[in-house]
Amino acid sequence: MKHPAPEQWMDWLYQELPPEQHHELEAHLAMCADCRQQVDAWRQTMGALDEWQVPAPARARTRVPMLVRWAAAAVIVLGIGIGIGRLTAPPVDPTALRAEWQADLRGQIAALQAANERAREHDRAAFAAALDALDEQQTTAWSRLREDLETVALAAENRLYQTERQLVQLVSFTPSTTDQPTP
Repeated sequence: MKHPAPEQWMDWLYQELPPEQHHELEAHLAMCADCRQQVDAWRQTMGALDEWQVPAPARARTRVPMLVRWAAAAVIVLGIGIGIGRLTAPPVDPTALRAEWQADLRGQIAALQAANERAREHDRAAFAAALDALDEQQTTAWSRLREDLETVALAAENRLYQTERQLVQLVSFTPSTTDQPTP
């Protein structure tokens, strides 16, 4: 015989099963002495739990530690000090406060603008110096190129002159066509 699980019996005891399952478990309980004995034990436990009541707390006087008392006293004195300070402080004039803030903000804006202008001037000076350096490099490069071209031109002119002299010498030493023997 297969016995229902304890969870199914708990659902049966607390009336949480559908009617058909409830009737099946009742039929099993009528036939099975072991399950009937277990269910009776659970019913007795449920009854004992229903009768149990929480005992009333003892009326013992609790002592507050000295540190907590001093902390509470400090909080009270601090609160009184803040309250007196607020009551005796002069009222705040929003217009004067706004004017003060505007003047402060204007000063900060002017300082930022001056710093920005100094940075721009520094950038302009650095840019001009870079342009001057670049111009100097370009001038130097052009001068070297010119010198190199002049050297090449002189060398080419000398070589042309030498070639011309060699041609003149060759032409002057060539025998004429009339001096050649006829075959």
